[in-house]
Amino acid sequence: MKRTSIKVMLSFLVLSLSVSLITGCSKSGLGYDPNDYITKVGKYAGLVIVREDTTVTEQEILDAIYADLSDYATINDVKEGTVVEGDRVLMDFTGSVDGKVYDNTQAKDYDYVLGSGKLLDGIDENLYGKTVGEAFVIDVKLPDDYYDGNLAGKNMSLEILIKSKRVTVNPELTDDFVAGLKVSEFNTVDKMKAYYRAELQTAKDEAADEKQVNDLWKAIVDSYEISSLPQSAVNAYVDALVEEAEVNAETYGVTYLNILSYMGFATESEFLSHCTKQAEQTVREDIVYYHIIGEVGISFSKKEAKKFAEENYMQFGYASSKQFLEVYGTDYIMEYLNKSALWDYLLENNQL
Repeated sequence: MKRTSIKVMLSFLVLSLSVSLITGCSKSGLGYDPNDYITKVGKYAGLVIVREDTTVTEQEILDAIYADLSDYATINDVKEGTVVEGDRVLMDFTGSVDGKVYDNTQAKDYDYVLGSGKLLDGIDENLYGKTVGEAFVIDVKLPDDYYDGNLAGKNMSLEILIKSKRVTVNPELTDDFVAGLKVSEFNTVDKMKAYYRAELQTAKDEAADEKQVNDLWKAIVDSYEISSLPQSAVNAYVDALVEEAEVNAETYGVTYLNILSYMGFATESEFLSHCTKQAEQTVREDIVYYHIIGEVGISFSKKEAKKFAEENYMQFGYASSKQFLEVYGTDYIMEYLNKSALWDYLLENNQL
């Protein structure tokens, strides 16, 4: 059986602990019996998880190279033909509501990638297949929660002119050009490609290893049938996530709604819905996790947690075990050891 790298395993363990430890959840203080919520025990041994293909293609190598050479690329403005999803275009547009044009409904030389979704719903689809140099009008409905309350929910007439299709022209890769970059790792095209291939291969291998571990855990959790969830545990996770957002808002000197906006949420209710879904999934995983460690017989004591701190504080960057314990506490370290032991068991009893 192939063992997942220590780096991947540690990153997964830390991620899996991040929410649980906010609420101070531990085996001794869980607050409920996981068995009360399980209607069918799932499978946590004998599973086979196939690793995804990590072959690095020539196109991926070129894409990575040209992404790093973007400063050397030029833009060719093509002023003929039609445009499709994914094309980068330069356009003018003027939107009018009830015959009036507003500053925020017009733009000149707007650089836009079709299909990126950065414009109002319904606009992108109406641009596909249009001819460069052609002016046309489309009608769109502004959303009810449009940030300008005076325009929210109203119909807008949008006149658009696609002025050009912007085509990126990458530099020609020659040995002279590569040597001129003065990069210590390579000085020819072949060496440059070999360098990028190795970097991409490492990244894809690590990503595939991590995904394989995540897929194993997902398969285990999904195999369990859980009748309901302890609402108090769900609420505790939601409260912890809300508190984290509030602390971040205070730290950065912005309002609570501002921080939610920065996180990608348009409203507080949308954020709370996200938190609830995340909390429910976390509690579901908690139930499975505690059931398995109970069945397998994994249980580290405070004494063992302190011993671990005494023997390992230096590798975590602390000057003493006392300092390590003050930062994390024995409950955190006990959970860390529990999860480490659980993953030792899962990796030994399933096939990756």
